[in-house]
Amino acid sequence: MTVKEYLSERITMANPSQLVEILYEGLAESLKDARQFLANDESVEFDFEIEKTREILSLLIATIKGNSDIANNLRSLYVFINQLVTEAVNTKSVKGIDDAIRITKPLFEAWKELANRTISEEQSLEKVAVIAGMTYGKTNINTHVITNKKRWENG
Repeated sequence: MTVKEYLSERITMANPSQLVEILYEGLAESLKDARQFLANDESVEFDFEIEKTREILSLLIATIKGNSDIANNLRSLYVFINQLVTEAVNTKSVKGIDDAIRITKPLFEAWKELANRTISEEQSLEKVAVIAGMTYGKTNINTHVITNKKRWENG
């Protein structure tokens, strides 16, 4: 399986938290590569990684819903990271990239932890939970169960 096929499969099977985690993974990798290309004075490759970084930041901004404090703070962080990247492009200095990496790393770790928690919660919900009950009719006993679909069904 190629890297592209593997990533495609991960995206297809991912829940929303995992999709954001994948974006952060790409952002971290892109920033790391951009730093290396800038340090080695490889401008074409550097420009490509910067463009990829900006596209990922745009996607991360698009994932934010609402105007809560957390949403606004994340939006501000993404804009700030873009400013740091722009500073690195303009000054041809790795300092802006290093600062962007330093900000991105804890965010990536937090989303990775959230995605892992979401997976374990989903797995625990997949376990069969059955609630059963009986009602008495005039001539028979009726049994009912509640399934994971939260519907009463005849037992």
